[in-house]
Amino acid sequence: MAAVFAVYLVGTASPGPSNLAIMGVAMEQGRSRALSLAAGVALWWRRAAR
Repeated sequence: MAAVFAVYLVGTASPGPSNLAIMGVAMEQGRSRALSLAAGVALWWRRAAR
């Protein structure tokens, strides 16, 4: 059971591809571009959830 919990913790704590993309844009192009990307990702997920 401890191994299953460890795998769950690692999977939950690791960022997904969209988070990594937002962090990369923030480091390379600045905060405003990263916020624009984050808004686009949020909009996409909002539409996908319908």
